[in-house]
Amino acid sequence: NTQTKHLILSSNVVVDRVARNQQLYTDLLHYYEDKRIIDSPVATKMVAENTRINGSSLHYDIVTGQYLIGGRVYCVLGTD
Repeated sequence: NTQTKHLILSSNVVVDRVARNQQLYTDLLHYYEDKRIIDSPVATKMVAENTRINGSSLHYDIVTGQYLIGGRVYCVLGTD
């Protein structure tokens, strides 16, 4: 929506952050351009080099770089 600057993506959403070799997988993602916030109120998986994090929701503030992963969080950190 160009008026509200609110983007909604659904069904097998993949966000690929190539520069940092990170991927985000979810079935529903809200992006608020004016606030620079990403919200995913459903199950979310984040994958990066030697790291995998699963949670039931995600809130990411692009400006501050802070992540909030909700629900029962499962994290695997590699040894490499």
